[in-house]
Amino acid sequence: MKLNYFILALVFLPFFGQTQVVRDIHFNGLTRTQPQFLESLIVTKKGDQFKEDQWEKDVQLILNLGFFFQADWTKEEVAPDTIALNVELKEAFSLFPILDFAAMQGNFRLQLGANQINWLGRGYTLGGFYQYYQRHGFRIYQLAPRHLNGKTGHELLIGKVSTIEPMYFGEENSDFNYDNSSVYGAINYWFDPYQKTSLGVGGFFERYENTQMRIADLDSGSVFTMYKFQLRLMHEIRKLNLHQERVEGYYFQGLLERIETMDHPEISYSRLSSQFKGFLRVGTKGNLACNVKAGIATNNETPFVPFVLDSYINVRGIGNRVARGTAELTANLEFRQTIWTNSWFYLQANFFTDFGALRPPGAELNEMFHPDHYDYFSGIGLRVHTRKLWNSVIRFDYGFQLENSGRSGYVFGIKQYF
Repeated sequence: MKLNYFILALVFLPFFGQTQVVRDIHFNGLTRTQPQFLESLIVTKKGDQFKEDQWEKDVQLILNLGFFFQADWTKEEVAPDTIALNVELKEAFSLFPILDFAAMQGNFRLQLGANQINWLGRGYTLGGFYQYYQRHGFRIYQLAPRHLNGKTGHELLIGKVSTIEPMYFGEENSDFNYDNSSVYGAINYWFDPYQKTSLGVGGFFERYENTQMRIADLDSGSVFTMYKFQLRLMHEIRKLNLHQERVEGYYFQGLLERIETMDHPEISYSRLSSQFKGFLRVGTKGNLACNVKAGIATNNETPFVPFVLDSYINVRGIGNRVARGTAELTANLEFRQTIWTNSWFYLQANFFTDFGALRPPGAELNEMFHPDHYDYFSGIGLRVHTRKLWNSVIRFDYGFQLENSGRSGYVFGIKQYF
C-alpha cells in the first residue's frame, strides 16, 4: 500500500508545484510606446497565474499592432512560484508618409500625407492626406481604437472627397463631378482583445454636377445637392496574425447602416452587409487568402445606390465604377507565393480570381445572378514587401477574362488588395 502511495506521489506531485504567479511584466526597448498601453491590451495581468499558451497569444497580439519588428520574451523566477516576464521589443517607425496610389487604364488615384500610427504612445492614430482621384480632396482623422481602460475607443474624421463618378439612369449613363464634404464620429466597445462593436454618426453634404450630354432629360451643368445623416452600427472580429509577408487567421465585419437624405427622402436607404477575410499559410512560403462580401440595401430605383463594381474595390481588371446596385455579392480568392527574399524586401507572386454580382436598382434579388449583372476576372500579380518599413507593400495586378481577351485591365497600388 505504501508503495502505491509513493508511486502516485511521484506521478502527480510535480504538477502541484507548477503554479506560478506573475509578479511583474517588463517591456524593454520601448522608444515611444507607453508600457501602460501594452498592459491594457494583453490578457495576462500582474498577480495572475501564469498560463504560457495565453501569454504566447498576448505577445503575438503585441506584434499584430504593427509597431514592432520583433518581440522576444523570457521568464525569470524572482521567488518560489513567483515569476517576472520580460519582453524584448524592437520598435518600428510609427510616423509614416502616406504615399498611396493606384492606377488602371484611363484612371489614376493618389493619396499623399502623413500618418502617426502610435500617437502619444498609446496606439492612437493621427493623420491626414491630400487625395487626387481625377479631382482634388482631403481627409483629417484621429483614431483611438482602444483607450487605456482596455474597453472603449473613439474615431473622429473630417474631409472632402471629390471625384468624377459615372452615374447610371436605366440604360443611359453620364459622368458627374461629385463632391462629398463629411464629418463622422464613432465610439468603440471591446468585448475582448479581438472583438469590438462601434456606433457611429455622421453628416455630409453631396453635390453632383452633370458634365456630359448623355441623358435625354438631363442637361449638361445640371446640379443635384443633398444633405445626409448617417447612423452606423458595426461589429468586428479580428484574429489575424502577422508573420512577416504572410498572414494567418480571419477577420469578420458586420455592418448595419441608415442613410437619411433630408431633402430627398425617396433616396434614403438602409444597408446590411458583411465581410469575411480568411488567410492560411501553406508550407513555408505560400499564403492562401479569400475575401467575401455580401450586402443588401433598400431597393430604390435611383442611380444613388450604395454598391458598385470597380477595379479598385472588388474586381480587378473590370474598370472604373462599371455598375451600381442595391445588393452585392463579391468574392476574391488568391494564392500568394514568396519567390525571393533578401535583406531589403520579400517578393511574392500572386494568382487570383475575382467575382462580383449586383442587383440593379428596382430589380428582383435573383436578377443579380443574370449574366448581364455579374462579372468575374482572373489574373496574376506581384507583391513587394519592404523589410525596412513594417507591413508596407507595393502591388501590381493584371486581371483578364479568358473568354473575352478584350476585357482586361491592370491595377497598381500600395498595400495588399485585401
